[in-house]
Amino acid sequence: MDAERPERESKNMPAIALHNASLAILEWAGRRPETHYCILCGAPATVLGCFIPDDPECWSVTPLAPGKVRTFWYGLCKTCAVPGVQYRVEERIRLARQVRLN
Repeated sequence: MDAERPERESKNMPAIALHNASLAILEWAGRRPETHYCILCGAPATVLGCFIPDDPECWSVTPLAPGKVRTFWYGLCKTCAVPGVQYRVEERIRLARQVRLN
């Protein structure tokens, strides 16, 4: 019976580790300057967002290392943070990338 207990405890550990990692990621992303203002209107941000493209190779200048994920962190204000806003955000990120690459 005691042999099962450590196994059950270890099944819970990944959730705790993920939670702690998620908090660390949010803290890191919240310090990034591009997250302080709304990506759509420039007002102070109240929401932190992250765009993870379906096809990261299309969004990369250089190939991604194995196991890496392409992310784009951004802020949204209370007014712009509405259902369906992700399409406007994706288009804004796409336009910003085109300007930087040209």
